[in-house]
Amino acid sequence: MREISMTSEEQNAFQKAVEYTKNWCSEHQWEIGAAEMALGSAAIVWGIQSGVLEMGNDVVASAFSQGNLGEQIGGTLGFGLGGVGGAILGSIGVAGMGSAIGIPAAVVIGGGALILGSAGYTLGDLTTKFLNPPVDPVEFFGAASVLAVGVALLIDGARRVVSDKRVLEMSSKIKDGVIYLFDLTVDIVAKSIDELK
Repeated sequence: MREISMTSEEQNAFQKAVEYTKNWCSEHQWEIGAAEMALGSAAIVWGIQSGVLEMGNDVVASAFSQGNLGEQIGGTLGFGLGGVGGAILGSIGVAGMGSAIGIPAAVVIGGGALILGSAGYTLGDLTTKFLNPPVDPVEFFGAASVLAVGVALLIDGARRVVSDKRVLEMSSKIKDGVIYLFDLTVDIVAKSIDELK
């Protein structure tokens, strides 16, 4: 093993770079949130397409949130990434008797394209700029639950782009390694792949 001892100037420069990175990340939460939501939705879509997740048993497709919660978070696509993040937060939860997790149908159908599009990325950007290098899902997830990781990424990413504290208090969240899901209050639009089509 080779060691490189940093001079005090190099250590100072390193610390400045770390601080710069921390500041950049704190000021660009929407970009981090978009990336997390895109990766989470891609994981869930891959899980469904590969058969790792079963529609109707593990996941159901939900409608985007409506009513009070939908109005508070701008639950339509016309409000950009914040609206999409809010609609996702309002549409993720435990479905029915707690047997499946509701994920917005638009996310299940479009994967990360909906989210990246609302963040200003074009389809060509998906592979050349954003999802590069490609990831092998089996190697990436290993023994981890695709559903847990995908849902956690969707929730954490959406919470980064939604600024209304009232909405954040009423929404699913992650704390200390636990995903807290509220009971789904929106309609379930698909319990199977055929219904989703």
